[in-house]
Amino acid sequence: ESSLRDSNVRGAHADLRLEFNQELKEARKTYWRLVGVRLLVADKKEEIANNDLNLRSSRRRAGAGVATAADAAQFELQANSFIQDLRNLELQEDVRRNRLSVATGLENHESLVVQKDFPKPDDDGSKLEALSAEKSPELSVFMERENTERIRQSQASRWWHPSVDAYVNYGLPSLSEDYTRAIWRDVQWTIGFKAAFDLSDGLDARRDASASRATTERGLRPNATT
Repeated sequence: ESSLRDSNVRGAHADLRLEFNQELKEARKTYWRLVGVRLLVADKKEEIANNDLNLRSSRRRAGAGVATAADAAQFELQANSFIQDLRNLELQEDVRRNRLSVATGLENHESLVVQKDFPKPDDDGSKLEALSAEKSPELSVFMERENTERIRQSQASRWWHPSVDAYVNYGLPSLSEDYTRAIWRDVQWTIGFKAAFDLSDGLDARRDASASRATTERGLRPNATT
């Protein structure tokens, strides 16, 4: 029972580490997506500014009779399309800011400070550390679950072990018909052990041990379907 409880505690800690890493992964993905959207917003604003310059230039050329008004109309249509794209990107940026603030526990998502660009990767990648399979949170969870099931299997397979109780008694002996007050000082010690077998639980225990063994061997594999 003690080993089973210790294994459950370790499994709970492994689940906590796994959940924390998953939440951290989602927060990082949201952050870098937010950086990407901000870059797209900046590019779209630059496109709008360049389109405005072209629109003013085309209007001047049309007024001078050098070009037709169709060029200006084309730039106006592009300006409307660019503005719609910009509003869509700004909405995506606000949504990602909200998600990131929820993931990090911040109340005001507008105060988030985000990088203006993606970091440059290392030249040779020499700073990357080798990942150890034993340090994987997913593997730790499966290993602890496997260990828990093995302990349960061992526990269920020991149904035939007797339960042993020790007892000690100190006091007067049992009363009898010829008991007199002259022996009131007689006391006795009683020490013993009692062993009990519960044979009726044998079949259920064997089934439980078989189920735990099957769970350990098949159900706890990372690629198994549960």
